[in-house]
Amino acid sequence: MLTFHFWSRYSERFGNTMMLAVACAGMAISPVLTILSRSLYYLTTLNLVTGAFLGGIGLLLFNHLLEVAPESERTSYIAHYNIVMGVVGFIAPELGVLCLHWLHMDGGMIASAAVRLGGTAVFFWTARQALRVMKKNTLAV
Repeated sequence: MLTFHFWSRYSERFGNTMMLAVACAGMAISPVLTILSRSLYYLTTLNLVTGAFLGGIGLLLFNHLLEVAPESERTSYIAHYNIVMGVVGFIAPELGVLCLHWLHMDGGMIASAAVRLGGTAVFFWTARQALRVMKKNTLAV
């Protein structure tokens, strides 16, 4: 909550997708950094930093939804978004426990980081494509 202004300001400057990629990158490295923790102070600081990135993801995902949803169906899109987020919030811990059982703690954290890095790469690629389209449209005018 304390970082919403930061994410909002930079999303206006660089775009929601690019900042979403940055926030995802911060979340992607957190499982590996958690494995490396040997101190409560380090872990507490890491959780504060991770929370800042998580706040950015929540804000930027919703901003991106508002950006791409047609105005005539925006309410429906928001409802579907909330349903999907609720389902993910229910299923993710179950998958986490299953992953913990199969891969143990370190393996599960590394797998989580790998999946998050994959998502980060997709957001960076999407942001890059959007910038190319914007530059192309600007040059055509």
